[in-house]
Amino acid sequence: MAEVVVEFENADSEVLTLLRRKSLPSLIRYLYLRGIFFVGSGLALHFLGSTALSDAFFIIGTPMFFLGIYLLWIAPKKALKEAKQKGVRKIRCEITDEHVRIQDVDIDTTMNWGVIECSEEWKQHYILRSSRRSSAFAIPKRSFTSPHDESLFRQLLRTHTKTKLNPNAALDSAIVELEE
Repeated sequence: MAEVVVEFENADSEVLTLLRRKSLPSLIRYLYLRGIFFVGSGLALHFLGSTALSDAFFIIGTPMFFLGIYLLWIAPKKALKEAKQKGVRKIRCEITDEHVRIQDVDIDTTMNWGVIECSEEWKQHYILRSSRRSSAFAIPKRSFTSPHDESLFRQLLRTHTKTKLNPNAALDSAIVELEE
């Protein structure tokens, strides 16, 4: 049975980056830009003489803009502030053929691979997303203690999820050696 165990702590800037730019779906992440578009379109229509339509664009665009700003800037700051009050959190993640187990001071949860639909690789993290895409979990690449552990983890991702992994000759060749 393959098992990979990683432990890590997230830096404040890392948490903010993940919350602001990576955790929200792109449809919501750029909501404020849609708000700007609607307000701008409302202004253009106002100057062209269509006041009823321009009012509708203002009514739609203004809350869209403020909600987008809240979701992108204010909510992540609040979440980080609450996390700071709890102190530095050491997270332990155990990945096996059967499940993914995440342990923290406050939580201890085990998820079968059926719950994790897809995974992807970013520059500094691996992201595991739930089947409903309502939650995600980030594992920093720096948390792997050896290339062997990381290549085994990548193999588990390929086996159990739809993956978007970047090609990595060193790690992918280690997988071939493991299988032989």
